[in-house]
Amino acid sequence: MFVLATAGHVDHGKSTLLKMLTGMEPDRLPEEKKRGLTIHLNFLWADFEPFGRVGFVDVPGHHRFVGNMLGGVSEVSGYILVVAADDGWMPQTEEHLLILKSFQIRKGILVISKVDRVPPEAVSQLREECLLKINSHLGTRPPVLNFSQHIPESTIELRNEITKLLSDLPKPHNNKSPRLWVDRAFVPKGLGVVVTGTLTSGSLHEGQPLSVWPGNKSATVKSLQSYQTPQQHVGPVSRVAVQLSQISHEEIPPGSFLSGAPFCTHDKCDGTFHFFSKAPKKNIWIKAYSGTLETECLIIPTSREQETVGRIQFSKSVPLQFADRWVLRSHGEELLLGFFVVRDPLGRSANQKMLKDLHTDQPVTVEALLHMESTLEGSVSVKEVATRSRFTEEELTSSLNGLQFLEASPGVYIKKSVLESGKAALLEVLSQNKSVSLSRLPNGLLGNFSPRFKALLAAFGSDQQWWTFSGDEIRENLGVLSSAEQTGLRQLEKPPGIWSRLELIREGVPEETLSTLIKRGLVISLKGELFISEALFQKLAQSVEAFLKEKGSATTSELKSVLGGVSRKYAIPLLERMDEMRLTFLKGGVRQLLKKKREG
Repeated sequence: MFVLATAGHVDHGKSTLLKMLTGMEPDRLPEEKKRGLTIHLNFLWADFEPFGRVGFVDVPGHHRFVGNMLGGVSEVSGYILVVAADDGWMPQTEEHLLILKSFQIRKGILVISKVDRVPPEAVSQLREECLLKINSHLGTRPPVLNFSQHIPESTIELRNEITKLLSDLPKPHNNKSPRLWVDRAFVPKGLGVVVTGTLTSGSLHEGQPLSVWPGNKSATVKSLQSYQTPQQHVGPVSRVAVQLSQISHEEIPPGSFLSGAPFCTHDKCDGTFHFFSKAPKKNIWIKAYSGTLETECLIIPTSREQETVGRIQFSKSVPLQFADRWVLRSHGEELLLGFFVVRDPLGRSANQKMLKDLHTDQPVTVEALLHMESTLEGSVSVKEVATRSRFTEEELTSSLNGLQFLEASPGVYIKKSVLESGKAALLEVLSQNKSVSLSRLPNGLLGNFSPRFKALLAAFGSDQQWWTFSGDEIRENLGVLSSAEQTGLRQLEKPPGIWSRLELIREGVPEETLSTLIKRGLVISLKGELFISEALFQKLAQSVEAFLKEKGSATTSELKSVLGGVSRKYAIPLLERMDEMRLTFLKGGVRQLLKKKREG
């Protein structure tokens, strides 16, 4: 099912076109009929085979009612842009086109209306002018139709073009979690509260519980209508009228939001700005529109470029989801400034660099969402992420399983690379301290991750027997090695007992395994890219210590025999490492034990 919206300047024939197309009267209010222009949103429909019933939103074309227009087009599938042949491209036409761009509505039809009033060559010239402007903003050249209410064939041709458009539109995303912005709420005689809106995702059915914003209230679907026809079940994209129980009319003003699943609300968010001219000044309140909601916000860009990243601070908490789009408009002159694409609904970026790294040039996909959550939190909670995105828990889990993530606990995933870096960081600390309090880890050791990630990593590592974890305390556990680590350690213990990096790689010991063994304190790195097992090194150090206690001092040549007769290539790095460990010291070409060692 689909919903299309008109766009265009006032008095260019949008309402007339829809009346001929649907046989319905668009202007429903006496004030609109009297003034001959659309003030509020009007909704009509017609049947198109094989697509069934298609909805149409007739939006105001007058500059003063652009706010109403914004509430009508944000949730539609495509557009019908109407330009009068005798009037041409007008400022409101341009503004409506920019609004379509803001909400990423790129597919539609260009209708040149009132073609009977001008010569054919003028229509052709206007046609090319309009196509150039549309292509410059939307990157497409839509089909064009000449239209006049005095030419009966116009309506037939328009129906044919709409049918072609419908076959080209992507199917709506039905994730079973309904999302509905309310454009009207009223109380018909003999009924309870009824709200109307465009259902863009998910499904509604009788008896369904819904969450309502503002106010964190609940309601239940008592009955449903779509295009004045009673329904037990409605899917996207559809115009719907929903009778609700357990809630009053006053609790659902226009701009309210209904959802069939928990959703996120916040007063700030991070994302990308797209300005149509230069960025407005900071610390000035402007208007922001999403769905049918109009509110106020401050924009906090990181630069004054055409497209940049930054933060929006709203005047109140509002419903926010990943990939939502907000149109920005100034006060006073009410100029269209641009639009904002939400990336992080919670505004968690700690600094400008993180903002740029996370959001610049990143696609708005589930993969980008999961990468962002992993970067900000260290882990991904499927239940939490579902509340701040349009993806269900099932969709998120499926994507995580297809990427490089591991399920560390039920419903919580860690990226494999993050897991390994976190493991290595903790092992390095534990190799020096043997135990550490999780709450007292050095700042930045595990990145800017949340306490949940630290606790999750500690618990997961305990399960994998990398360490023991009790309460807040982590202790080193050297008793269990992976098969790769066991193989690498056995290779290092083979003669000659001291190995170069290149020799180990040739023997099948990966650098990653060698690095892990060093961080765990099981392998000691010597100068000259040489490596020895910690156990063998300690054995050699004890032999050197015993020899020097007896002799008092010794040259390198004398100590070579104590070290098993190794060459100077190996003896010197071994003895220098013992110097670094303050077991010995070199003076006048001979080595001695440090005083504290001799006295011990």
